[in-house]
Amino acid sequence: VVGIDGRFRCVVPDYPGFGLSVHPPAPYRYTPAEHADVVRELVEQLDLQDVVVMGQDWGGPIGMDIASRMPERVGGLVMGNTWFWPADDNNMRIFSLAMGSPPMQLLIKRRNFFVTTLMKRMLQARLTDTEFAHYTDVVPTPESRQGIAEFPRQIRAAGPWLAELDRRVHQTLTDRPTVLVHGQKDP
Repeated sequence: VVGIDGRFRCVVPDYPGFGLSVHPPAPYRYTPAEHADVVRELVEQLDLQDVVVMGQDWGGPIGMDIASRMPERVGGLVMGNTWFWPADDNNMRIFSLAMGSPPMQLLIKRRNFFVTTLMKRMLQARLTDTEFAHYTDVVPTPESRQGIAEFPRQIRAAGPWLAELDRRVHQTLTDRPTVLVHGQKDP
């Protein structure tokens, strides 16, 4: 929780198993629905009101799930390079199929392929070795990379959840102020 100019509070949680958070044991499967449940519980525990929900990448559907389940707490939305409906883009589906395949899942878990290769190539900003170590040091084992491996699979696997989310968002959030941001260099 960070204060901004004394007028706002910024709450930026890590999803379980990401960043500096604890890696939960099974039966936690690292699905976006499970992450949304955890963050929604945090919003309730902190009793956050008049929230501006910001989401990027998987933070979009996770944030929209939280916002659409508790719209009375939401003052606005800021979404960047994200979606909240079943993947209808061939590139996303192909990426999910490829990254969800058994050989790629092994590479992601055993060699940290997603972080050390894909992420490093996709970043427009060049990070120093020390900065980049933050992304690699928090996932030192194959077990700690389960969440990283699961998110690409979920692009396709979470289709039913995303379809329900799409319906719910249109029923609950259409009157909220919204800012959509799409960086031109973000693949």
